[in-house]
Amino acid sequence: MDFYPMELDPSINATDPNPCGPEGFSVIINTQEDVDLIADCAIIKNDVIIYTNQTLSFSNLVTVEGSLTIAGTTEEEYNIYERQLEGNNQVLRGISFPRLETLDLPSLSTVKDMQLKTPNLTTWTGTKTLQSVEGLFLRQHKVSNLEFRSLTNISTIEATFDNPATVYLNGTMIDGVYGPSVRLTSFSHVSVTSDLQKTDNATFYFTGLENITLNAQIVGSLIVSNSPKKMVTLNVPYLTHVSNASNIITYGTSMEMDRQTGRISIMDNEGLHQLSFPSLISVDEDLRVLNNPFLTSFGDGFPVLESVGKDFEVKGNLTSFHLPNPVVVGMYTTIDSSNESFNCTQAMGSFPNGTIVSCSPFNYDTSKEHKPALSYSAKIGLGVGLAVFVVLFIGLGCGFCLWRSHRHPDQSGRAAPISSKLLRLWAKESFQKKPPGYPLQDLNRRDGDEPLPSYQPRVSSEQRGLGGGRRSGSERAVSPVSALSVTPPNHTQADLASQQQAPSTLPPGYRP
Repeated sequence: MDFYPMELDPSINATDPNPCGPEGFSVIINTQEDVDLIADCAIIKNDVIIYTNQTLSFSNLVTVEGSLTIAGTTEEEYNIYERQLEGNNQVLRGISFPRLETLDLPSLSTVKDMQLKTPNLTTWTGTKTLQSVEGLFLRQHKVSNLEFRSLTNISTIEATFDNPATVYLNGTMIDGVYGPSVRLTSFSHVSVTSDLQKTDNATFYFTGLENITLNAQIVGSLIVSNSPKKMVTLNVPYLTHVSNASNIITYGTSMEMDRQTGRISIMDNEGLHQLSFPSLISVDEDLRVLNNPFLTSFGDGFPVLESVGKDFEVKGNLTSFHLPNPVVVGMYTTIDSSNESFNCTQAMGSFPNGTIVSCSPFNYDTSKEHKPALSYSAKIGLGVGLAVFVVLFIGLGCGFCLWRSHRHPDQSGRAAPISSKLLRLWAKESFQKKPPGYPLQDLNRRDGDEPLPSYQPRVSSEQRGLGGGRRSGSERAVSPVSALSVTPPNHTQADLASQQQAPSTLPPGYRP
């Protein structure tokens, strides 16, 4: 894809006599000759536009008064990040290097806001000399070692890591519009050491880092989350106070914002076993320790803690909770444990008398009875047992039906064998039409002249024979049976009386 420059300003290149350039001109770099041409420039008074992807080194460059733009060669990489000048104060608003692999700025010391979106950047020379940086944003890069040793006016540091790296921060922080902050996010193995000073109002966000060393006595807030399994201990040895020193910021006459600081939040760290804050005395706002599955003991890591200004909240797989000194809590105190052996009485003793503590051990309810809910494994076992019971019930039902069929004799008088033939026989005998029965107990009430019941097949004009042909009614294989006439014998009155008095040996309702 061809690239068409969007800059309409007049420009200079290696053929111009003054490549550092007067105001109103842009310095365009296409070749190594253009790079060499401005290699001796300490101050460039206009914009710099780079169209090459080769290694760049500006050993003497200190200040760019215009904007520095790196133009990519594909549609995805073609992004121009313009950072305009603020007056004429010799500061650079920002830098963007979409395809840069090596950045060498050994003399650059002053940058207003510096942004690096450099997915291929592996080497950055010059970080040790960088001093005055209000905003430092490292969003895409592959640099494995970042050392900022001389920062003097830093307000915001944000960096994201997709690769293993070590970070060292040293210098003095200043207040900014949104307050000073350090935000480091890692998706790999990253360790950070901070020796920054004047952090009274600074918020530190550490997400996904496996090793944290924070050498500060007072911070605005500390948030540690989603650390990997390798971070077993969080040790902040010198921290004494977490301060809510921020003020309300007014934008004109219509908008105000209250910066929230003064809190500690430690949550969702899958490998964290131990907390160590040996010098921490007070937290102005909230102290929250949530969902750290291997943190089973809480309290010993806060030996001198005296007060928490608002909320004190600890939730997790706790087996013990004991603070060496009673801690005064300004608002709410919540302690939740998913461990059945957790002792709420011991936990409540870590606070002064009269403190309202919401303590919830294993499935704790208002009656303080331990009623553990079924675990996931127990639910699976219960489901399997229920399924086995249903299968056994169906099997017993089928077996009972077969047993009943086996007990019923076939036409020969022998018990039918339990087989597929038995099932067919059972179905045949269960559903075929049978001749009507005649109750024996009614024999004595017969008048003596009506015939016994008989069964006659239905008369049809044609009957299909075994040979497959059709026969007339007179030729069919089964002939109709005529009704039988039975003449009862003559009995004397004495015989009839003896028959009526003799008890029957047949059960009532018996049918042949």
